[in-house]
Amino acid sequence: MALWPWKSKDDGQAPAAPTPGEFGLPADAAAAILAVPHRAAIVRAARERLSDIAPAEKAQMVDRIVARFALTVVHLGASEEYHHAGAWGLLDHSLDVALRSVQSASDARFSSAGADPGLEYELLPRWRYAAFVFGLLHDVGKVVQLRVATVDGDVWNPFVEPLAAFLLREELWPPDEQVAAVEWTPRRGLDIHERHNALFVGRVLTPEAAAYLGPILPLALEQGAAPARALAALVSAADQDSVRAERRGRLLDVDTGPGRPAFVRHDASVADLFPQALQIALERGALAANHADGDAYVGERYVALAYPGAVLKVMDLLRDRWKDEDARVRHLKVDQTGVKQFMRELAMKGFLFRDRESGTWKLKATVTSAGTETKTFLTLVRREILETEAFRPFAGRIAFYSILDLAPVAVDDFGVADAPSAIPMRVPVAAPVPPAATLVGHGDPATPSSAPPTSSLQLDYIDPRELEAKVRDLVLSRKFPVNVHLGVCFVTREITFLIWPRAIALVGESMGCPINPFENRKPWMVALSGVPSVLRDDKGAVIASVKFRPESEKICRVVRFDTEMLFGDPNACDKLGVWVEPILPAPADARIVAHGGSQA
Repeated sequence: MALWPWKSKDDGQAPAAPTPGEFGLPADAAAAILAVPHRAAIVRAARERLSDIAPAEKAQMVDRIVARFALTVVHLGASEEYHHAGAWGLLDHSLDVALRSVQSASDARFSSAGADPGLEYELLPRWRYAAFVFGLLHDVGKVVQLRVATVDGDVWNPFVEPLAAFLLREELWPPDEQVAAVEWTPRRGLDIHERHNALFVGRVLTPEAAAYLGPILPLALEQGAAPARALAALVSAADQDSVRAERRGRLLDVDTGPGRPAFVRHDASVADLFPQALQIALERGALAANHADGDAYVGERYVALAYPGAVLKVMDLLRDRWKDEDARVRHLKVDQTGVKQFMRELAMKGFLFRDRESGTWKLKATVTSAGTETKTFLTLVRREILETEAFRPFAGRIAFYSILDLAPVAVDDFGVADAPSAIPMRVPVAAPVPPAATLVGHGDPATPSSAPPTSSLQLDYIDPRELEAKVRDLVLSRKFPVNVHLGVCFVTREITFLIWPRAIALVGESMGCPINPFENRKPWMVALSGVPSVLRDDKGAVIASVKFRPESEKICRVVRFDTEMLFGDPNACDKLGVWVEPILPAPADARIVAHGGSQA
């Protein structure tokens, strides 16, 4: 196999500046974007990691590629709300993944059985460079799933020009100071953007970069050869690490280093009009306030708004009042998609209470007033944004719960100064009392003389809440093979199926739990019985037998979770995608084979 020609030498010269005027745009367009300190730090770190490339060549191989990518995506977000959803999220996330990928590639092997060792050694620097390139481009196809439009109705076509060219031509530059309507395509699917990634490789790569990659480029795009699959796995792991780091940093309000994305708060936002709109809605009675089943509940510190109904009413009033004065308001979408974007802008302005455990602004709640209880979703707006204190506080009581695990959320208002005790929206099965200690391994009971007291050691106790949280994390981060043949997790809109015991073994491994469900199932049965979202059959069993195709003779044992209750998000299926083939109950006398495991 002959390598494509590439000439490289280290002449000791200082790295050259990126070629000005990428895509025929002003030379300072990309420079201004990449001059932000944390982005510049990432680019410097990547240049240092790519030590196989001569310093004089890094301008073409690194700087220009990053500049061309930045001009392509500009200030778009990386997702609608799950991660890096703010302005510049896609750029910052992609840079972070590129750096993480090239760091991991330093110790990675890109080899295949029977390959020439000499050739593999010669290709190794190119595979490492490919890790940087494909880490940067792993989400670029998302630009196809976004619609960017001007006030006059002009729409950006990502196949024709980079976003920077469109914004400059429409006089919407710099993007931090101008407004263009950006919205995500509904029901777009979680991984569809990966099909579009290859369409933008030619736009971002320079000729020098393509020549250096040589035979690596088609292999990496096809992902068929073993080295290419190793590259894809490396980039995927870097992607997941970046997502977790951003979400963790966002929940804890801490700076996680140079890879931490900077969410740029727009000086001009339609959210700036929200306080006045809410004030008008309450004063004029547009919101039914302080009733058990009303739109709004006024507290001492917060105003609780029914979500999404009350928020949509405020948005409708806002648009009706200011649509002739503000172009941003005319483009405000008063629907399910628009309300999510609107809430994100309110959160970025600091108007909302946020649950520190889940990071969300939406809470489940039980409203008690005059002897009646109403269960609903609420979002808490800080009362200090209102101009008057004349509103009478709600006389009832509201208990708040996390949308993820129904755990009580302490809100020092609405008659609740400590952890609430009211019944949540869905009553979870009570967590079991930890059983007496047993010898881990085969479930043999310990003798009374050797068993430690229950209070001092629980060798076989598994926390149901931790188990449910770990399942949710593994599925949402796609560490499980989700919705693929021979996978371990299958998500439908009503039920999420986990293959028993293989999927549960992976959960236990991720939890650091030493109890193997293949060998000792009882602790896992007890824990699953205490998970609120786990479904049971008529006899109370948590394990069910199913067929994944009507004609199949293979029967699998599964643990079934209520999808909405597990994820706490009615839109989780839109993000993950759903399993479309029928999953049928198995006949009672069927021969059972654990999917990916041993015969049961």
